[in-house]
Amino acid sequence: MIWLIIFLTVFSISGYSSNYLVLTLMNQPLPALVNHCIALMASVLVIRTTGSRLSGILSQNESLAVSSTSFSGKIASITLGTATLNNPAEAVLTDEYHKKHYIMVMPCSEEESFRQGDDVVLIEQQQGFWTAIKFHNI
Repeated sequence: MIWLIIFLTVFSISGYSSNYLVLTLMNQPLPALVNHCIALMASVLVIRTTGSRLSGILSQNESLAVSSTSFSGKIASITLGTATLNNPAEAVLTDEYHKKHYIMVMPCSEEESFRQGDDVVLIEQQQGFWTAIKFHNI
């Protein structure tokens, strides 16, 4: 996109400039084909020399997408239901970009259960849910 913007800007400026310069000096405008050739050569030259420098300076496309496989070891909070073995509950996880991800969470053992408001540490992603253990803040 930056290449197109640079090309069109330089093409229009060089076209107007060359036409104005010839009109001022010779009281006669350049033929359109000659003016277009001058503008095209100037545009290509400028893009070749400055385009690569500008593309390195300007920001690149970056995605804030986070893979769900990176959730392992993160803390989530139970939002809905009570989680027991083979009965997952809904939990919310906030990633490093402060985006919320709603996931299903289930404890690793039969003795454990998670209630609404409990914080859990995600251990392993299974089919459609995460196994977790209770988070104990020390």
